[in-house]
Amino acid sequence: MQHLNVNAKKPIATASCRMKLPHKHSDGGIAMSYTHLTTAERVKIETYLELGMSIRSIARRLGRQPSTVSREIRRNPDYVAERARKRYEKAKTNCGAKTKLDDTMRRTIVEKLRATWSPEQIVGRLYAGKIAFSTIYRWIYAGRIDVPLTVLRQKGKRQKPTETRG
Repeated sequence: MQHLNVNAKKPIATASCRMKLPHKHSDGGIAMSYTHLTTAERVKIETYLELGMSIRSIARRLGRQPSTVSREIRRNPDYVAERARKRYEKAKTNCGAKTKLDDTMRRTIVEKLRATWSPEQIVGRLYAGKIAFSTIYRWIYAGRIDVPLTVLRQKGKRQKPTETRG
């Protein structure tokens, strides 16, 4: 029987770095991960443009792809970092799924909660398949449905599990 000398192996050199890995889209395709431009990077872009630098050299200095810098400049003609940041913030607020909560639904939910219905009953009887009862709780806690927590049947209390021994 042959013995292997475990200590004879050369140590593997490792580098500690944070790597952005590709993530999968829901359709199965792969998209690269990315980070948004920071305010400091936008200020640098503005400064470098004023100095007459090319998009590629700006991208190289920022450690970004030229397409990222080009897209940022195209979105914001006559580039001013503060205006670009405001435009980015405004666009960011429009992101995400649209809410299903309209005025009619809000009024109905408030009315039923005040009539001592639970969010589970409201969904089961009126909105089955449209929203989840946890969504109603989330709307209440976020202040999107203006009712006091005391209208909830459990009033935020957790029930203790029933005894299962003997």
